[in-house]
Amino acid sequence: MLKRAVIWGILGLVAGPIMIYCLILLALYLDPSCRAGDALTCRLDAGLNLMLGAIGGFVLFFAVSLVRSLLKKARS
Repeated sequence: MLKRAVIWGILGLVAGPIMIYCLILLALYLDPSCRAGDALTCRLDAGLNLMLGAIGGFVLFFAVSLVRSLLKKARS
């Protein structure tokens, strides 16, 4: 049960930054101040956002997998 949750957590470690990167690209595309090409007008710290996405993805996937396993075990 814990092994499966860790595996899902590692998958979330990969999926979280991918989703955050897509959201950053969407924000850069939709925000008119980011289109100007000036580095000072659009302040998105991609490194920090991707790190938070990795941590959040791991925690979310780990927790959901663990809760699902516990619920499945409780039903049996």
